[in-house]
Parts: sequence; C-alpha cells; structure tokens
Amino acid sequence: MAWNFNTTGKVVVKIIIIPKVKDVYIKYNDEKIANVQSFKVKATQELNRIEAFLEEEPVAVILGKKKYVIDISKIYLNTAVVSGSINLYNMKNFSIFVSYPDKSTEYLNCNWVNIEENVDFENIIEKAEIIAKDRVELLEGEEYARR
Repeated sequence: MAWNFNTTGKVVVKIIIIPKVKDVYIKYNDEKIANVQSFKVKATQELNRIEAFLEEEPVAVILGKKKYVIDISKIYLNTAVVSGSINLYNMKNFSIFVSYPDKSTEYLNCNWVNIEENVDFENIIEKAEIIAKDRVELLEGEEYARR
C-alpha cells in the first residue's frame, strides 16, 4: 500500500496488487528440465557518471548494463537431468520462465553462480544462485523472436 498526498491535501491511498505466480521452471534448449518452488530476483543496472572539467558534480548519468541475480530454492529435477542426459552443473545459457495469470516473464542467458545440493532420493536441489543477462516480459498471447 502506498500513501500519496494530492494538491488538495487529502490522502490518496494506492493499493498495489502483486499477481500470484502460476508456474516457475528452468528451460534448457527449449525443454522444461526442472520446476522451481520459490524464487527471488534482484535487478541491478550500472550507472556511468559523465564528469566535466571544473564541475564538482557529474553533468549526466548514462544507464549501463542490466543484471538479474535470481535466487531459487527447491528445484525439482525432471528425468532428463536425473538420468544424466543433461549435466546440470555444465549447463550454460539456460532460461528461467515465470508464468503469471495474465503475463509471463523469461530470464534469458542464465548461468549458475552457485548450487547447494542435499543428497537424498527426491531429486531436489535445495538452493541456487543464477545470473541472467536479459529479461523479457510478455502479456498473455504475445510471442517474441529468440535471439
């Protein structure tokens, strides 16, 4: 909930609704290889300051590269990963797909930073940290061309 004051001095309350997630999974070579129970995304963007001679403060700021750090937990592997036909630890440039009721978000060109695994018989990886280079958001029914 956000509180704003308008020009008449009255308080205007804005309610921000965060949509529920329908599905989160990892894709590799356009194949769903694992379901994800929960995730957290931190987006950062470089800022490049433009300095000028004899100026104390920067005269401009140019936005640079974006980076997405994704923490996921409870990763349920499918049979292709469990059987060994896909090596999870050597996998590069995969994507994480997040489906909402009215849109979807895909994090592209993902790579592992670290993986925390517990050995058990349920084929679950406990936690992983992933870096994604790109993010694409689509409304329901839209498609995009892969690069």
